Amino acid sequence: MNVNVRSGLRVGSILLAVTVGAVAVARAQEDARRVAPGFTARDIKGSYGFSCSGAVVASDVLPVGPFAQVGQVTCDGVQTCAGTATGSFNGLILSLGLTGTYTVNPNGTGFVLYDLMIGGQPAGQLPIDFVITDRGLGIKGLPTTPGFAITCDLQSQKGRD
Repeated sequence: MNVNVRSGLRVGSILLAVTVGAVAVARAQEDARRVAPGFTARDIKGSYGFSCSGAVVASDVLPVGPFAQVGQVTCDGVQTCAGTATGSFNGLILSLGLTGTYTVNPNGTGFVLYDLMIGGQPAGQLPIDFVITDRGLGIKGLPTTPGFAITCDLQSQKGRD
């Protein structure tokens, strides 16, 4: 009788260990799905300070030469961003206004199309490809308008909204 009790306890202990292990694996898989569902528009909700630099290499309207810009843009976490900036186009200082819609892909890349105002005048549209960095606290952007070789860095102003 002593042998059967020990065998029963051993089998029960093994079954308990297998059950606990299976539950732990299932919970880990569920947590992984919750933690990494992919990026969405909500990941860039809030205000961002930004700077852009590069060069205007060809333009019918703007001076060709070095370009620099600083500004602030606020995104609603759904699809819209709006902001203002000051830009230097080869030394010509102009105010800029930006209002546009954006999309975010699950891998953290995205696209924004701004309606651009320069010096208070409509200046067409500005398409920008971007990638979310630093868990949504940063964004790297590349305007894709021909004639412009510019990159932009955005940093979240979270806690200041």
